[in-house]
Parts: sequence; structure tokens; C-alpha cells
Amino acid sequence: NIINLQNYDLILGTPFLFQHQVMVGFNESKVVVGSDLALPIQGAQVQVLESRAADILKDQLDAVRKHLQALAKPLCAKASKTGLPPLRAINHTIPLIDPSKIYPWRPSQCPEALRPQWTDKRKAYLASGRWRVTSSGNTMLMLFIKKLGSDK
Repeated sequence: NIINLQNYDLILGTPFLFQHQVMVGFNESKVVVGSDLALPIQGAQVQVLESRAADILKDQLDAVRKHLQALAKPLCAKASKTGLPPLRAINHTIPLIDPSKIYPWRPSQCPEALRPQWTDKRKAYLASGRWRVTSSGNTMLMLFIKKLGSDK
């Protein structure tokens, strides 16, 4: 079970949630942990799976954890550090009703409060090749939206 709670990823299994009497609220975001100690899992349908492999791995847990983190590192890179996706063949056309028509436009403006974030994003996208500087005539406006409860 993976959820994002205000910029923090939380990975908890259902047994953990049950044993610690965890309550997760989404409309008013909150997490309430009812028990510091893990309560026993009991019931008619509870089964215990015995495995000797668990005892062997206990001694190597740190090594396994580091190995898994090394495997996941390329998957968790920032967008500015990754390459562009492969190009795809263009298999469609977009017919213009009136190709001689010029659409009115105005240059996009970034709100002053978001300008440092915009500058960092622009530099990262230009450096990674996602964007390139061109002398286009008509560009689309960008929409800047602040996340609720966030300074960014």
C-alpha cells in the first residue's frame, strides 16, 4: 500500500496498519497511530507461514537493503537527470481549418513568487534537452498553480 502524504511517500502493509491500529484520513489529511507496540494478529483465518529463509536473511538484511536501494536508484532519478523518451513515428496529421490565420497571443508571465522555481525548472529542462531555445512566433501560455498547503 503506497500513498503520498504531502511530499512524503508512505509504504505500509495491511498487517502493519492492523497491528498498530493506524487510521488514515484523506479528507482532512491525517494519520493516527493507535498503538506504539505491535498488537498480535489473531483470528480464525490467521495462518502462520514458517520459513527458514527468513532466519538466513535476518543476518544479511543490511546488505539486501543496500542492494535493493542500488537497484532502485536509476528509477528514482529527477527528471532533469534522465534522458528523453525514445522518439515515436508520427502516424497522424492535424488538419488546420485556415492555415493563413494568425492567432493572437501574449507572452506568458510567471508570478513573482514562483520565479525562482521557474528558473530552476527552465535551467534543468534546457540542460537535459527537454527544451531548446528557438525563435518561435506563437507559443502556448503556461499555467502556474501553487499546491495547497505548500510554499512551492
